[in-house]
Amino acid sequence: MFILAMRRRGKRVIALCLASFVLTFIDARAESITLTPVADTALFEYEPNFNFGAENDLPAGTIGRAGGFNRSRILLKFDVARAIPANVVISRAVLTLTAVKSPDSPANSTLGLHRMLDDWSEGTQRGLPPGGAPAAGGETTWNSRFSPNGAWAAPGGKSGEDFVALPTASERIAANGEYEVELGSIKVKDIQDWLTAPETNFGWILISQSEDIPQTARRFASREHAASAPMLLVQFSVPPPSVPAPTITTLTVDRGDVILRFLAEAGAEYRIESRIAFETGAWEIIGRLMPQAVAGEVAATNASGSDHQRFFRVVLPQSE
Repeated sequence: MFILAMRRRGKRVIALCLASFVLTFIDARAESITLTPVADTALFEYEPNFNFGAENDLPAGTIGRAGGFNRSRILLKFDVARAIPANVVISRAVLTLTAVKSPDSPANSTLGLHRMLDDWSEGTQRGLPPGGAPAAGGETTWNSRFSPNGAWAAPGGKSGEDFVALPTASERIAANGEYEVELGSIKVKDIQDWLTAPETNFGWILISQSEDIPQTARRFASREHAASAPMLLVQFSVPPPSVPAPTITTLTVDRGDVILRFLAEAGAEYRIESRIAFETGAWEIIGRLMPQAVAGEVAATNASGSDHQRFFRVVLPQSE
């Protein structure tokens, strides 16, 4: 931003261009987007060689005595790099999950969201309750990342090797219904990293933090569920473009008109504003220079009016 001061002395108009330049940055533009998973499946100890990639709902938690107290975990992945520009700053994210089935006499537990360190495959299997079917080649199961090979470091995945030990976020699960797993400004690092290095995005694994307690299992709607698929809300800010401050080339006053010429960057919008006092009062927008196809010299003209003193400035907004 530069400021032009005009002072009127009698019938003469004196134009003075201030020597100092100040570039004012307006806050980066805030945006949000809601994503659904590009892949999700379950790891089910009860059927360790089954794949669940096409099921409408997926289990997480521990089943009861009738099921041998077996555990289950959910894998899910969002392709954030395809949907969000790499240069944004993630400020917040919320993962919405919907519990659609619970066991008789359910036990509550906290569900942890852990970042995956190994790749996996969603698969295409679907079957009768409790779901799933024998895995085809390359599909993920409780025993294998890519059946029949590529075993996990431990069946169902191993903490610290197949997934990060500490959860990125967690949520207390009780009755059926919708749950929002909040990722604050610090915990959104997973998503920020996946934007920087998409090849490291292996998604998350959902694990009950009380797998030693039976009846904590819940069925959560998968991406195949028509009404309640998981959703990831991501809020981010778009940094302003890197555009230099305008460079003044000439400044003239012609028959009461102020004519200001400066070098404009291609694709940048400029505002011309004016007010009577330098430090007080609202700036009035008196003109806009819309983005130019190519960089070059442009001119802004405005009548000086009858004020004894008036200040003008050209603002590079950066973003609205």
